[in-house]
Amino acid sequence: MSGMSKTSRGCLYFLILVVAGAIFCVGLPFFILPHLGVGIPLTTIIMKPEPIVAGGWLTNTMTSMFVVDAIVILMGVTVIRFFQGKKPEETVPHGFVNGLELIVDFLYSDAKRQLGERVMWVFPLSMTIFLFLFVANWVKLIPGYESIGVMACADAGQPGYSLGAYGNTPGTILNVNGASLPGRAGTKVSESDFAACKQANGGSTFIGSGLSTAQQNKPVYNITPYFRALATDLNLPLALAIIVVIAVQIWGISALGPAYFFKFINIPALGNISKNPMGAMDFVVGLVEIISELSRLISLSFRLFGNIFAGGVLLVVMTFLVGGIVPAVFYFLELFAGLIQAYVFSVLTVIYASQAVTAHHEEEHEAEHETHGHAVPVTDAQLP
Repeated sequence: MSGMSKTSRGCLYFLILVVAGAIFCVGLPFFILPHLGVGIPLTTIIMKPEPIVAGGWLTNTMTSMFVVDAIVILMGVTVIRFFQGKKPEETVPHGFVNGLELIVDFLYSDAKRQLGERVMWVFPLSMTIFLFLFVANWVKLIPGYESIGVMACADAGQPGYSLGAYGNTPGTILNVNGASLPGRAGTKVSESDFAACKQANGGSTFIGSGLSTAQQNKPVYNITPYFRALATDLNLPLALAIIVVIAVQIWGISALGPAYFFKFINIPALGNISKNPMGAMDFVVGLVEIISELSRLISLSFRLFGNIFAGGVLLVVMTFLVGGIVPAVFYFLELFAGLIQAYVFSVLTVIYASQAVTAHHEEEHEAEHETHGHAVPVTDAQLP
């Protein structure tokens, strides 16, 4: 190949890519797998968390939370043990600790620029949120994380599959009709199908043992995974958003005292309306700030929830359509998206805090005085 021109080599590489794409994206899912009697089922996409124990409170997002918490705690213990009992000159980070130090230093420097001396008010929370979401968004991409689970009756309106035998064990695999799209999409379950499936399993939605042939062939089963992406449960993003919004109010009151509430109800502007009629507009703007503050609950929670949920749906759809190497490309995109969403949530926490600890009402602007024609702003010590 050393004697080939760039154009010839490019054509050869392109031809190899086309052949590989044809094999893995067309030949594998639509010809090779059907010949082997194997297909990739359409994963059920459900917004609400699913219980993994019949009639129990334990959901697959809750189990994910336990896993993420354990990983984050293990990271903390690793860092503590690394520095424990060492002198400052001996604590030269390396490996995992060095990588974590780079992340912490980057986020701390960014927060320091915006918050100054008040950085330690906010940074512990923002850093904790970043690590928690970073781990939660990446751990879901482990192969099998959202696809290994228990057989359960498919909910009404969802696709369902009959159960087939594996060896001499009845009812252990889902019957996917080859790799044809109609067969892989399963059968849409009705309310009567769901009721019949539940009755066949002794009143439980989870599969029992010793099913009859008729019960095995009823196309109402699917997989309820043991774990699921944590942020696809809206309860988590909303809980984090509530924590951040409440913390922002606490930081604002701590920095500015009662004057913090002038940001929302601008009493000074209203009291000065006789001298400055535009104070009425400032008062109305303050009321709008209340709506803006509450809207952060929606923006923070639904941004995280929407991106992570949509990413999971994208992976499901691409795997269902091609079932080859193409979904791997989207895995790399999801790695990037998971990191970005954790960073955005953390950075917005810092930004909201920096806005809260800065005086907003009109008196701060009037407090500036002229010194040789130059405006000198009020220092933090002069703020109420």
